[in-house]
Amino acid sequence: MSRGKGNEGMSSHFLERALKSRFLQFTLGTEDYTIPLSMVREVVPMPRVTPIPLMPTYFVGLGNVRGRALPIVDLRVKLGVPTQSQPEQAVIICSMDEMALGLLVDSIQAVFAPSPEQFIEAPRTGR
Repeated sequence: MSRGKGNEGMSSHFLERALKSRFLQFTLGTEDYTIPLSMVREVVPMPRVTPIPLMPTYFVGLGNVRGRALPIVDLRVKLGVPTQSQPEQAVIICSMDEMALGLLVDSIQAVFAPSPEQFIEAPRTGR
């Protein structure tokens, strides 16, 4: 998480919940990102992948993880982060209800519990 303007505008409920959570920090290109650890099932090396024709460019294909087909998305492509050759690539297997999805990332950095000053308010976006 990056440091910034502080957390003055955040609801105390959000901040309280986030402070009780732990996060998995990973890298895409030169930037660090986090995902709530509660969404992470496991982290695995990049499995053998079967490409699926006519899918979006960010969809890598179906990976074989212990005999189960797992859809894998390249987060660098999906988020528009310049692609670099990374020998350390890992797949974060996330659980969302009954569905599992693999997120291809450059590297795993840490698991941590944040402090209040590490949170910043999300930038306002308009349409």
